[in-house]
Amino acid sequence: TNEIPPTLDLSSCTRFLIPKIRNCNTTHIRCQSRSSQIPSRLLYVGSETDPTCLSLELLPILQPYVALSHCWGDQSAIFTTPKATIKDLLLEIPWTKLPKTFQDAVSITRSLKIDYLWIDSLCIIKDDPSDWKTESVKM
Repeated sequence: TNEIPPTLDLSSCTRFLIPKIRNCNTTHIRCQSRSSQIPSRLLYVGSETDPTCLSLELLPILQPYVALSHCWGDQSAIFTTPKATIKDLLLEIPWTKLPKTFQDAVSITRSLKIDYLWIDSLCIIKDDPSDWKTESVKM
């Protein structure tokens, strides 16, 4: 069925999305090809048993990942990656610092058994015009 579940709890979202992703990967030519435009950084989402294990990772090869693009809204309220904290975020990102939207995206990514998540405001260095220019075309 193509209907969106009436309730959007994690379990119903997962049951809805897994067949859609499987269908995409097996029947769509564009979904089967590997893009040469790979993001430089992805968020490693850890596992459901260790929800605090989050970090940005530099990946040399394409890994399956989920993407979240969102309205940034109030710039002061959104979690971003400035140059000053990139090294810290490569080590660990505290779950409690993530906005609810990001936490939900991490939970859905984990439920799909995918290890990586790309979030524009987190994976592109906020105050680096060169990084924005390079990474934004990969969205």
